[in-house]
Amino acid sequence: MIGEVISVGVHGVRISSSTGPLFVHRQAFGERDPAIGEQVEYRPFMTQDGSVIATNAKPVTAERAEVLRCLA
Repeated sequence: MIGEVISVGVHGVRISSSTGPLFVHRQAFGERDPAIGEQVEYRPFMTQDGSVIATNAKPVTAERAEVLRCLA
């Protein structure tokens, strides 16, 4: 799935998704800081408490994001 970074915090970022904002750990972005508006590829995951987070998140180019949207 593809989302967009909507806010950046100390421990992670929030990305937009079709079901609402999801949390992504900041370590998914490695050494660099994510930017608001950046496209992110992720897989949704339901935690034991029932909340949904984004796993396997990684930044993608605009071109790759468009391809993934077309394939979905």
